[in-house]
Amino acid sequence: MIRTGLGALWLGLWACPAPTWAAEPGPAPGSASDRASIETETATAAQPGSTPSFSAAPDPSSADFSAESSTTAVPRAPRPGPTPPVPGLNTDERRERAPGVEPLQLLLRLPEAFVEVALTPLLITVWALETYDVAERVLDVITNPERTAVFLPIIQPFGDSGIGFGGLLAWNAPLGGPDRLVLLALADLNEDWTVSVDFGRRLPFVSGRELSTGVSASVDNDTRYYGFGSESREGDLRLLRRETIDLTTSITLISPAAPVLRAEAGLAYRRRALEVGSGGFAPPIDPDAPSDPELPPGFGLRLDYPEASAEFGVDTRDSFGLTSRGIVWNLAAAITHEINGGDLGGIRSITEVAAFVPLLPRDRTLFVRLGAGASFPFRPEDSVPYHFLMRLGGNNTLRGYNDERFVDELAWWGTVEYRWFFYEWAGTGGGLVSTVFFDVGQVGRDVDDLFEGNLPWSTGFSIRVEQSLIMLGRLQVGFSPEGVQVSFAIGDLL
Repeated sequence: MIRTGLGALWLGLWACPAPTWAAEPGPAPGSASDRASIETETATAAQPGSTPSFSAAPDPSSADFSAESSTTAVPRAPRPGPTPPVPGLNTDERRERAPGVEPLQLLLRLPEAFVEVALTPLLITVWALETYDVAERVLDVITNPERTAVFLPIIQPFGDSGIGFGGLLAWNAPLGGPDRLVLLALADLNEDWTVSVDFGRRLPFVSGRELSTGVSASVDNDTRYYGFGSESREGDLRLLRRETIDLTTSITLISPAAPVLRAEAGLAYRRRALEVGSGGFAPPIDPDAPSDPELPPGFGLRLDYPEASAEFGVDTRDSFGLTSRGIVWNLAAAITHEINGGDLGGIRSITEVAAFVPLLPRDRTLFVRLGAGASFPFRPEDSVPYHFLMRLGGNNTLRGYNDERFVDELAWWGTVEYRWFFYEWAGTGGGLVSTVFFDVGQVGRDVDDLFEGNLPWSTGFSIRVEQSLIMLGRLQVGFSPEGVQVSFAIGDLL
């Protein structure tokens, strides 16, 4: 891990060869001349009839005490025995490394060198912020004196919808108890907007289980839509207008006293409306054009969906941020059906397992994730609602593609990611983590589709801001056959 914060300096140190240590001149330990010298001294000291005599050390208070008398009175320390040979230290012999260790270390350091050198300007900026206490000064501005509330301005520079502006307010104990309130508002230049309010509180009378409620609403005038399946082309892109309203409530079913296990049940009311979109980077969908993708279920309607859900998980991570080892497994299921007299309803199940594996060098971790999901019609005559279908692409799966690039009833996905902690923020235990990743995934209408055709993939790198208790956020750059995607995510992400 680089404590200096300069990637170029690290690269130079990494390229330096290991120092060579030479033994001091003289007879080698255990040689014939060395043994002869020791045997001569031993024989002289043990001659028959000789009695060793020792003089008491003179009293320092005595007038006869002098430096000369003290020097002659103290017996000379016996000569030590032969020094044991240490391969590589006092002999020319070197102990062989375990097979494959050195090549593996070099292989792990290779991506670090390129990424950290490329991010050297960022590290210099972080170093300057830390040196002049900029972060502490900013915290004084955006938090209250008790540090129980924080307002975070948000600028969203990436995306075809234009620049977005907004803010996030997080307030701990707004009612004076174990509760938390989070408010979010964001608006783009193309009149897209999102507003949400979330409130959570621990309930002492049920062993500290948490009750959470939330309200959110949004309008997206340029939702990307490519149709269904993985064979859709980039040229199939059309724009939808999507309006959403969500009311949610959930409660944890397992006490916090069992931190490894997690279970949650929830209820929700959702309103969805899909219409013709607008935007300058792609044409809007035309319901009458035969060349356009198949219309999504529920298009042109404003529908209401009650929903029930349950989730169970196992989490053995050693920490929620800067994780180095552990396994996370989740299983979620949900059921919904619209109540407007139509035939849209579905049952959805998703499972995902992730593993954190510590590697040979310090502060380096291999992250592996594999997941699968399925959405089925609620009744044989029903169609699965569009918002209930499986989708890949965005800031969590297939990160080199646009949001919701691949949509269908079945899906699987996988990620392999190499992470290393390379900058520590002022000895706090938190700092910057860099990664390189590779994503794959596939969607389909039936099981055979999941293993046929072209397999979508993406690769890239990211910078994560982490502390031992939480992952604060990440900025990532993904590459795919369809181009480059830059995304930013905050919150509790793996």
